[in-house]
Amino acid sequence: QHGPWAQAPVALPVARLGQLDNALQRHAVRVLLEEAGVPISSRLIRRICGGLHAHGFHHRVAGVVIGVDRGYLFVVRNANYHGTCVDGWLLPPWGARLTSDLRAPSDGGIPPTASGVAFDANALHLPLLVRPWAKGDVIRSFGDGGRRRVGDLFTDLKIPRPLREAWPVVTHGDELVWVVGIRRSTFAPVLQDTETMKVIEFDGALLEPAY
Repeated sequence: QHGPWAQAPVALPVARLGQLDNALQRHAVRVLLEEAGVPISSRLIRRICGGLHAHGFHHRVAGVVIGVDRGYLFVVRNANYHGTCVDGWLLPPWGARLTSDLRAPSDGGIPPTASGVAFDANALHLPLLVRPWAKGDVIRSFGDGGRRRVGDLFTDLKIPRPLREAWPVVTHGDELVWVVGIRRSTFAPVLQDTETMKVIEFDGALLEPAY
């Protein structure tokens, strides 16, 4: 399974909740909502507890997405964020930051993991922006140049639906250039004649299981 279970999107395994009696289950859900900063009501708690075993349970309240998928109850906060990829930019739903800097290829090379990406800085004519994924987003896959729907990438990796709404993507103008932690586009590749790289790295753990 994939997902930032250990990061700011709060999650609890449904099987573990199911082992609790009704009072403890409601208490656990209340604590989960408090951690996510969700306005709490007895009606909301009853609705969530009633949806734990419902296929595709999904609820929105106060800008927060609450849903059940892949055996977890998720609470994902502040999915509506937009900003420029400047060093130390905080991604609200994940409690993690994007770091950004310029470096020569000889100063460290291309980030070796999916949590980082490098672009030829001389090909950047606009600022790189970060926002949540939106339905209909496509990316020109690095390697074959084919266009792929980001939603299909999520499906292939079994990314839980409640997490998809807040998943960060980086754009250059109208072009999507990086689905953070998943796929880089063909845009501005680092080549042998590249003099300066724009390196962006995510300091969280988007694809690490917590349980």
